[in-house]
Amino acid sequence: DGTAAVVRYNGDEEHVVVPNKMDGIPVKVIENYAFASTDVVEVIIAEGIEKIQTDAFALCEKMEHISLPKSLKALEGSFCGCSKLTEVTFPSGNEMYTVLDGIVYNQAENVLVLCPPGLELERFTVPMGMRTIAEGAFYANSTLKYVSLPLTLEKIETRAFLFTSALRIIEL
Repeated sequence: DGTAAVVRYNGDEEHVVVPNKMDGIPVKVIENYAFASTDVVEVIIAEGIEKIQTDAFALCEKMEHISLPKSLKALEGSFCGCSKLTEVTFPSGNEMYTVLDGIVYNQAENVLVLCPPGLELERFTVPMGMRTIAEGAFYANSTLKYVSLPLTLEKIETRAFLFTSALRIIEL
């Protein structure tokens, strides 16, 4: 289709900018496990990239911040095991996602996409109106002990609470 994908990052830089072109070909996707288990601390993803696949940044245990582009349309359980991730940012105008109090939601605010584990929350109340907790949303959050779910919740996707080792109470 005339586009490229980031398949694997082999560098050792802590601060990485993912380009929107490789050899003049537009980059649209960051593939599964492309940055998995690397030592990146901060990542800036260039405008034009539309999809970050499942586990693209899995187990990036040093990652603290990721800046995502306005063009991003799909974010699928991409940050599982990023235990130090505290900040996810989007430029204004992203049509798919929004960040409220550090938590990533879809723009309609009815899907909780990601609660970065580096926020070190012990208690969290999923906002009323939420219908879905996305894949890997709370994955490997080691500080979360209590979650309150709203009556509007219809679906909890796979791995949403996987390895949340401190979690003791889920209230409906």
